Amino acid sequence: MSTTTTAKQSNQTSAVGSDARVLAGVERGVKLASIMTVATGLFFAIASTAPTDGVVRQLLDLVFFRLGDGPSELADSHHLANAILGGVMVGWGVTAWLLVDRFLGLAPRDVKRVLLTGLGAWFIVDSSGSIASGGWLNAVLNIGFLAMFLLPLRRIT
Repeated sequence: MSTTTTAKQSNQTSAVGSDARVLAGVERGVKLASIMTVATGLFFAIASTAPTDGVVRQLLDLVFFRLGDGPSELADSHHLANAILGGVMVGWGVTAWLLVDRFLGLAPRDVKRVLLTGLGAWFIVDSSGSIASGGWLNAVLNIGFLAMFLLPLRRIT
């Protein structure tokens, strides 16, 4: 085995400054954030029809500061967007869960890097689009969502 391969394997398989107890806490935290992500995704997916979109309409009223003045119904395109958003969020939550469940003990830094890269890409695109559309409060809410993942991941050194 080459020195590079040995060094790389050592980096990936060690707890990288984190003991098993810390990694167990990281796993619990990321799994909780994953459950919240899946639940939020299901919330939006359920709101993909007119009879079930009331809470999403209220959320949009809040995000755009038009409480009570928002649409009485959402267009079909909004229902489709809710279905797509819901599906993406469910997939994202399941992926994060599986990453920590299957690979955190083997390569904690790599799992952290993958999750942080995906979270960063999501946060920049989602928050920029939210601000550009006038729904800047969603960008603020995104900080809370981001923190759910960052808080446990920060423990991986």
